[in-house]
Amino acid sequence: MAISAVAQLAGSRPEPAPGAEFSSHPRTRIRRCPRTRFSFRPPFLVVLILAATLGERSRPILQRLNETLDRASAFVMPVLLGLAGLALVADAVLYFTTGEGLF
Repeated sequence: MAISAVAQLAGSRPEPAPGAEFSSHPRTRIRRCPRTRFSFRPPFLVVLILAATLGERSRPILQRLNETLDRASAFVMPVLLGLAGLALVADAVLYFTTGEGLF
């Protein structure tokens, strides 16, 4: 029974949109966009380019950047985690009251 359900899921996947593809796992329908695969790379490339072009002179710049990111993440991360927690609680409450969740 479970095998036929997985086979139905695998066979009934819609066609991906142009430029996007679905994950290869048969039970997931996560659509991956090509832009998201490269969105995390520019910050790392900036660090590499700075270090390669400026050499030792890039250390103070990178140190200031590191300190700025450290201060920002000390504020942003708790806020983001709090919002994620609120969304999960709202989803659970909505599911128990209406039978349908947010996500």
